[in-house]
Amino acid sequence: MMVLSSILFVSELSIGYKTGSLALIGDAFHMISDTLSLLIAFVATRMSKNSVTEQHTYGWQRSEVIGSFINGVFLLSVSLFIAMEAIQRFIEVPSFIFFHDYL
Repeated sequence: MMVLSSILFVSELSIGYKTGSLALIGDAFHMISDTLSLLIAFVATRMSKNSVTEQHTYGWQRSEVIGSFINGVFLLSVSLFIAMEAIQRFIEVPSFIFFHDYL
């Protein structure tokens, strides 16, 4: 699943930048955020099963919360990036690229 999502991310991002499509670029970053969310959740769940040590008196139970926080920060930063790009495109309209130019 993560491999397919990563391949789709690279495809959408490269085509999005080539054509100037903010929708494709946004969807590409959404796709990679899903992939990273899966990876972080997997690692956090595995870490939470570690036992109590002298340094970690509560064990690793809070690793899932920290993983969720990291996912939220990443998704928020992607959202801000897309919003800034959209505002910039409202101010400075990009030139249109037609599909037949690539044929």
